[in-house]
Formats: sequence, C-alpha cells, structure tokens
Amino acid sequence: MAHNCVERNLTKLKNVLEDKLLFSESLTKHVFLTVLEILWNIGLGKKPCVKRFKKRSIQKLKSHKKLIRFILDKNKSLKKRKKKFLDGSKSFRKAIKGALDQFFEHCIEETV
Repeated sequence: MAHNCVERNLTKLKNVLEDKLLFSESLTKHVFLTVLEILWNIGLGKKPCVKRFKKRSIQKLKSHKKLIRFILDKNKSLKKRKKKFLDGSKSFRKAIKGALDQFFEHCIEETV
C-alpha cells in the first residue's frame, strides 16, 4: 500500500468522519486511499497495530472479509473498489466507522 496516512489526509479523514460523509459520493480519492491503508494495516495483523483495537472490532471486520479483500485488491480499479465501499451494508459501515474511531482514539497522537 502507498503511504497515504500523512497528517493532511488524516485531518481530512477526521473532518469527513465528523461531518458523517464517509459513505457519500463526495469522498475524495486521497481520503478513500487513507481508509484503505488503515484497513490494510489492521488486516496484516501486526501486533502493535492490532493490540490497539478492541477484539470485537476486529471480529466485525473479519465478518466482512470478502468485501474488505475486494476493496484492498490493487488489481481492481479504484472506481470499482470505491463503488463497493459506498454500497456496503449497514453492518459493514458500522464496522468501518468503529475501526476508524478507534484508530483516531488510540493510534494518532494529538499535535498541539
């Protein structure tokens, strides 16, 4: 995965989450790629990353393994992956939002 988790993109992602626009058509490419990178890192199962998430959140993401694999597949076009992401079920949306909330709560250091 490319390195999209830079401060500028994370700030945009946080604003998108606050405005509840994560699953809207107005989601930008860079914010979407940042979400994909976060999911990629959670999916690799690296202990420092996974330890910061609740087991229940990881289980919820695993229940949507097929869809997450599709949206992380680099061989698929970004347009198709974004469409599948936006068309995800209510439980998928809830799992993604919960994981991102925990990411911002436990994995990001606040800069003053």
